[in-house]
Amino acid sequence: MAACRALSLGGTGPDAKLIRRPVVFCASQKTLPVAVTTLNTLSTQMGFLAGVAVIPCVFSHFGQIVIDSFLASHWMAEDRREREALGGAAAG
Repeated sequence: MAACRALSLGGTGPDAKLIRRPVVFCASQKTLPVAVTTLNTLSTQMGFLAGVAVIPCVFSHFGQIVIDSFLASHWMAEDRREREALGGAAAG
C-alpha cells in the first residue's frame, strides 16, 4: 500500500483503495511464475535439483495466498465498519 501511495496510484480520494488493494494482490501473486521461470533457466546447471527447488516456491506461494485471504477478510470487515459508521452518522 505504501508503494501505491508513493506512486500516487488511485489518487488521494476515498476511492483510492479500490485501485490500491488489487495492486497489492497482483504484485504478491507474481512470485511463483517468476521463481519457476528462473529455476527453469537454471535447470541446465542445477539438473534435477531445479525441480526440487520448486517445492519451497510452491509452499511459499500457498502461504501468500493464505495471508492474502486474511488481508482481504480484514479489509472487508474494515469497509463494513466504515459503512456502518457512515450509515449511523447519517441516521443520527
